[in-house]
Amino acid sequence: MDVLTFARDARAWAVELAALEGKMETTWEILVASPDLEMRRSIVTILTRLGVDAICASTVEQCREVLAKNYVGLVFSDRHFPDGTYLDLLAPAGSTPGEKPRIVLTTYCIDPAEYHTARLSGVFEVISSPCHSTAVEWMVIQAMRDDRKRRRQDPVIQSANVPRMAKAKAAAAFAGKI
Repeated sequence: MDVLTFARDARAWAVELAALEGKMETTWEILVASPDLEMRRSIVTILTRLGVDAICASTVEQCREVLAKNYVGLVFSDRHFPDGTYLDLLAPAGSTPGEKPRIVLTTYCIDPAEYHTARLSGVFEVISSPCHSTAVEWMVIQAMRDDRKRRRQDPVIQSANVPRMAKAKAAAAFAGKI
């Protein structure tokens, strides 16, 4: 299975699960946050090929508005904005109440000390800019895997799946398969 097929399958799974939970209506969205128009355009082009919806923002204030109104699975963020930095996006006002957004920091030069500081502050990953399509695709896949892992460990979601699993077991037992 190639990366594109896996990403589309993972997106379909995320949409189905989130719709079941009522956390998002139709899609798993990605926020592309950068004051640089070319950076936003290049990442959105890659995401469009993956079939993932992207929302663009160029200031911290716009990012906060998007995160408050939408279920955002991943944020590609520049280091600096006219009204702040990527650290301002790590505030608890994330895409889900009580959950910090997954932020992929895009930077022109990756300094080991900066990388370490970013990771300690809660950044999901740091990638070089301009972004290569494989790096963006890989970040989307990793975020979807992380989202799936978080959902599996969430006791509220697990209890919501119990009736569905019990139904399937009962149907299998009725059919004589157990």
